[in-house]
Amino acid sequence: MVRVQASGKTPRMFRLQLIPAEENVPLPGWTLPGFEIDRAPNPTQGLERMLQKPYDAVVVVAGSALTSADRLWAQLEARLEPDMVPLLLALDGACHQADLSLAPTAFDAILDLRWGEPLLAQALALCIARVRSGRGVAAIQEQVLGAVRREVLLLRDLSIRDGMTGLYNFRFFREVLAREHLRCQRYGRSYAVVCFDLDHLRELNNHYGHEMGTRALSRVGLTLSTTARATDFTFRIGGDEFASLLLECNRELALTYAERVCAAVRQCVLTEGDARVAISVSAGVAAFPGDGDSFEAVLRGADALLYRAKTVGRDRAMA
Repeated sequence: MVRVQASGKTPRMFRLQLIPAEENVPLPGWTLPGFEIDRAPNPTQGLERMLQKPYDAVVVVAGSALTSADRLWAQLEARLEPDMVPLLLALDGACHQADLSLAPTAFDAILDLRWGEPLLAQALALCIARVRSGRGVAAIQEQVLGAVRREVLLLRDLSIRDGMTGLYNFRFFREVLAREHLRCQRYGRSYAVVCFDLDHLRELNNHYGHEMGTRALSRVGLTLSTTARATDFTFRIGGDEFASLLLECNRELALTYAERVCAAVRQCVLTEGDARVAISVSAGVAAFPGDGDSFEAVLRGADALLYRAKTVGRDRAMA
């Protein structure tokens, strides 16, 4: 009745270990049909055997030693995986359930030492089956939830990224800028915004085709991401517009960064057949707290300086 019967396989016996809650707790002399019973002489050896041997169930025999069973449970939690095997508690029938200092869900089931062996065998087999089934369902649920979490993270990343350059998009730019402005305002920190614009994108598209314009935009995005520090953010915020958010940075350092980006892009040469096409960017720099009390004001300041840089000749940064 309690043997496991798989189709085409020999019935397998359940392996059961009995562990005394303390040294002087006697272990019952069960000879349960369908079970191979291993008896540990003391709690320490019982723990060691659990680590070394596969058991289908482990019974902590407490008798009336409830406090000792509580301590042993704490050791089991500290040393063993929680779902390694079903853990059961065997009590003297004289012990009242209300006397237990253990949490009701600490052990998978509670047995009464006064039960006869047929009843004990049935109870053990039923408990093993239910615990295995429940933990199997829990594992499947965790796999499903894990897959859902990964999908959510992927969708979140896709929603904040620009598909062409891989940089963050304008929506995320506004979100991060607003959050970092509040942080810097509260704690007296600084940040800088650098707005960039790819020069002559329309002419590139008209003369060489949109594929050349796409390559130019991608090259600018790569330059921004490789020039910025790991703590900074880079964004594509429009068709030919980019931005960098530099944390813990003042206007002078941000201008140095913007000039470095301009120089790096200036070195980029794209080829189309025999043609060699140079590209450039213009940049405007503004910083908090000096250039505005709100993140919108800082952004307007950087954008105004970008426009000025384009009107005076392009391929330069202004602060």
